[in-house]
Amino acid sequence: MKIVNAISKIKVPDNIFKGAGALVLVGLGVVLVTKIAKGELFSGVSNQKGGSSADDKAKDDLKKEQQKGVKPSYSTTQYSSWADQIYSAGLAAFGTDEAAIYRIFSLQKNNADILSLYAAFGKRRLEFTTIKGDLGAFLQSELNSSEISRVNGILKSKGITYKF
Repeated sequence: MKIVNAISKIKVPDNIFKGAGALVLVGLGVVLVTKIAKGELFSGVSNQKGGSSADDKAKDDLKKEQQKGVKPSYSTTQYSSWADQIYSAGLAAFGTDEAAIYRIFSLQKNNADILSLYAAFGKRRLEFTTIKGDLGAFLQSELNSSEISRVNGILKSKGITYKF
């Protein structure tokens, strides 16, 4: 009983709790940034220096589609334009312009189109970070799970098997 009474009389300054809370937040922030930089949080994320296996896989998959006779439906210039539009839609002043993203995906006709769009997007800076990500990582950072499901539903309705 004496120990309990002694402990209850100890005065702990409020600043200790604030400091401990700040340390926990800083620690979580460091872990989060580290995981993003290592590509463990989003697939297709890398730092500015290297490429990613996701880019290489998309290029390999595009070659396989072309060997099967599935060709891109549009010019490389068109895919570049759409990639720019998707990126701009994600950086819209009042939030992501999902309708623009859905419109672009609804114009794709086959897996080769998606893979060409993916390649044209390349690596771009993810909003509010210094990290670059591919199309999949960008969509994951800009769209919630139901919006990504809608993109995948658009693709599936066209017989496209690629999923984000």
